[in-house]
Order: sequence, then structure tokens, then C-alpha cells
Amino acid sequence: MSLSPEEQKEAKQAFNFADKDKDGKIGPTEIGYVMRAIGLMPTEKDIKAINDKTGGKPVDFDTFLKMSQEQVKKLPSQEVETAFKKFDKDRNGIISTHDIKHAILTLGEKFSDAEAEAFVKAAGGDKITIKDFIKSMSQYK
Repeated sequence: MSLSPEEQKEAKQAFNFADKDKDGKIGPTEIGYVMRAIGLMPTEKDIKAINDKTGGKPVDFDTFLKMSQEQVKKLPSQEVETAFKKFDKDRNGIISTHDIKHAILTLGEKFSDAEAEAFVKAAGGDKITIKDFIKSMSQYK
């Protein structure tokens, strides 16, 4: 998976908005915010790794786009679908946001409450369909 041309355009707009001094770069503290603004869900661990990779220096849009593409490629949708099915108790293709938030906060890599809320919001609504879950997880990666 990769960012579509429309998503790249959205990324450019968010990047430009975060580029307060209009020098064509954003600082390390803005990278995670801009990724989340375009629907990606990097964890604090991901952001730390990105900052380590960049030496904590500002990045231009092309570098930001490459880092965003890496976030998109982290988790294949087949694995995401398997994870979804574990939470689809009624086997109806829908899981509650409560169940998702619980799983995010208690299983695997630990998320902050804010990260869990952002994921649930990105997935949409009180009930999350398999399609929305896969989209959110593949953006999260």
C-alpha cells in the first residue's frame, strides 16, 4: 500500500500548514502531528525512530513523504483482517469502538489514551466495519 495522489496532496497541505516559517521543512515535533493529520497513526515509538533516523533535524516534504510511505507499508491488510476477526464477537463484520479501544490499550504494543482515541476516531463511529478497520490499521502501521 502507498499514499494515493489525493492523499499525497492532502499530505502536502498538512505539511505546508505545519511549516510555520515557510522554509520548506518541518521540525521533529511536527512530524507525528502531520502524519496523524493525514490519517496515519504512528506511535510514540515510531516517532522516536523517525527522529533518530533524521538526527532530530527538520525534514523537507520529500523526506516526510518517504517516511509516511514507510508508515503505510508496515502492516499487510491480510494480517489486519485476521486481527479484526478476533474482535468480531458476533461474526457480523462489525466491532464496537469499546472493544477496539480495549484491545489497543491492553494488547501488544502499548498506546497512550490519546493514541487509542485517535485510532478509534480514524476508524469512525460507534461501530467499526472491517473495511474501516483495515483502512485505519494500514494507515497506522
